[in-house]
Amino acid sequence: MNLKIVLLIICLAFISEGYSWWDEGHSLVCNKAANLMSTDTSANLFSILESDNYGGGCVWPDVIKQVERRETRPWHYINSPPGKDVITPDSCPEKGCIMRAYEEQLNLLRTGNDAEKKDAVRFIGHFVADIHQPLHTGFGYDRGGNDHLLTLYGKKKSNMHSIWDGQILEFLYKTHGKKDVHKKIDDLAKKYKRSLNYSDDVYPWINESRKIAVSDSVRYLDNRIQDVDEDYLTNHGSIVIDRFALAIARLAILLEVELSG
Repeated sequence: MNLKIVLLIICLAFISEGYSWWDEGHSLVCNKAANLMSTDTSANLFSILESDNYGGGCVWPDVIKQVERRETRPWHYINSPPGKDVITPDSCPEKGCIMRAYEEQLNLLRTGNDAEKKDAVRFIGHFVADIHQPLHTGFGYDRGGNDHLLTLYGKKKSNMHSIWDGQILEFLYKTHGKKDVHKKIDDLAKKYKRSLNYSDDVYPWINESRKIAVSDSVRYLDNRIQDVDEDYLTNHGSIVIDRFALAIARLAILLEVELSG
């Protein structure tokens, strides 16, 4: 990759579309999922990746969508109009969506060659995280909240997608400390891993996110919030922690089964 491409990727990283769950969120989900796996499963994962940095691998799909593989951009979300609050296979447009991309990559992880499996395991980790971010199940007219413009603390320009992609997590780090936030996520993820069963069905997960996105509390529907204050960030912090924990546990359970051979 030449210098011009590298610089372009860096610049594009700061455009309004942004990185889903930001880099921090994707690294968090995938690294913590790897830590929850058995030693044998994580060894199989790292062998496929040719690296022990699953978190870095799960950031990769957001990098390549900018320049190298622009066709993968629609793979990171599903947009549905207001009033259509149950996501089904028919919700996926011809250009693609996160559900179809997830299922295709899961099939490649099972049947593909070494290179395809390496890509697939990175895509799957990324998609599981995106699926659990409520604004990745938003409305097409505002690009999943990217065009739902608002202010943060009455002065900083932001948008609804960014609030849920990273600003709630950043607020939690600032007010509770990163170590404490990670402990809460870890404890809850371990609890979920003990209680949840294996599933490769993405639709219940994505419909959980859709339900949150259109809830009265979030106030995304009809642009019912124009300024996000500390109370909003505080009140929704527990939802963000829960979504991270569920993504981590579900990814760990999924890969325990898929990579057991």
